[in-house]
Amino acid sequence: SVENANKKLTEANHPPLEFYDRSNGDKFLLDKDGKWSAQSSNEYMTTALTSYNTANKNMIELVICNNDNMAEGAISALQTAGFNRGNGGATIPVFGVDATDAAKTLIRDGKMAGTILQDGGAMATCLEAVIRNAMNGESLLENIGDYTVDETVAKVRIPYGIYLGEE
Repeated sequence: SVENANKKLTEANHPPLEFYDRSNGDKFLLDKDGKWSAQSSNEYMTTALTSYNTANKNMIELVICNNDNMAEGAISALQTAGFNRGNGGATIPVFGVDATDAAKTLIRDGKMAGTILQDGGAMATCLEAVIRNAMNGESLLENIGDYTVDETVAKVRIPYGIYLGEE
């Protein structure tokens, strides 16, 4: 997502995104415990906000989470800091993945910017084609429809949907 955002920003003559912690060479805040939870995300965001905030004139401007549950935790920490309360006040765009009902509500209420919907129907259709290939003794990734085969990582790329609040 960062690479795609930077491409769009560069095309529009804007500077690329910068990770808030310049000492972090990976430029990602990793969930060290692997919980992918709202609680962990809240703790990470709360910690980040102690150094990166409006008082220090280096406020975090965008949050991209690996799932909607983590987005909920980040939003909770931002709300404690006075952001993302949905009342037309200061909002930091937060994005997640999964298009959960809770995320849809946060988006509707103006507390979350968007989420990515994984296309379960497309995944099932693709899986059906792979199984059919296996049953017919064909190469697994042949004739799977309009999906992109990425042979560098032996994966099929199925496009995600973007959810910004409309049904």
